[in-house]
Amino acid sequence: MGLMILFLLPAVSSLSPAHAGDAPTLPLWELGVGATARVAPDYPGASEYNPGGTVFPFVTYRGRLLEFGGDQTFRIVPFRLDRVEIGVTVDGSSAVDSRDNALRGALPDLDALAEIGPEVNIALSERSAILGNGTGRYELSLQTRGVFSLGDGIDHVGTLGRLALRYRQNGALKPGARVTAAIGPVFASEGVHDFFYATDSYDARGGYLGTEADVSVRYPLNDRLRVVGGVGVTLLSGAANRASPLFDEKVNVSAHIGLRWSLFQSQRRTTRDR
Repeated sequence: MGLMILFLLPAVSSLSPAHAGDAPTLPLWELGVGATARVAPDYPGASEYNPGGTVFPFVTYRGRLLEFGGDQTFRIVPFRLDRVEIGVTVDGSSAVDSRDNALRGALPDLDALAEIGPEVNIALSERSAILGNGTGRYELSLQTRGVFSLGDGIDHVGTLGRLALRYRQNGALKPGARVTAAIGPVFASEGVHDFFYATDSYDARGGYLGTEADVSVRYPLNDRLRVVGGVGVTLLSGAANRASPLFDEKVNVSAHIGLRWSLFQSQRRTTRDR
């Protein structure tokens, strides 16, 4: 929490209106092909990592009410002002084969998870950009999401909440580039903790899951080809279920890098870029 306070101080010291008149820099919609390589822990607190890569088609839409293909898989934003957004977001995580994790052993595999729920974003200030010219925006984000496992069926697992302080700079170094950094705590209900940490001899409890910090970058090589990447760190000291036999690490690191090749683009442009 101390890191979050230090990050917040420069943001609250200067409040200025959003730059609604900035020139549009991105297509309203895009269709293309992407490739990503990534490595991430099997679950929060795991000591074993799950590297992988994939090639996939992608669709990006940057509408006023509907957005997908950005920071979250899917966003609906029915309420949007210069400084406040209230919407619904959808995201998820991949499945884990327990046979590949020494601690989980004969325990059931971890199903893929889907998250859906409301999100509130509050713009705190716009200040001189950290990289290049222009401005960067400091935001406070609050998410509450229902968590569902996607195994043989769709089952409700529990509820998850995130509070994050975010810095976002669109047009970093060149038009179409973006840098985002965020830090904040994550809390989850007993069901979510059970999903990760429960065993025959250990009953997990709800509470603090960890603090997430991440930096992501998007950099256009040309009008059609972009490099994307990011690094995340999860700090798990003080987590509610650190006594679980499945909890093995107090710090997790994840990373990804990829390319996006935009094959088809709308002629209409927009300043919206999440």
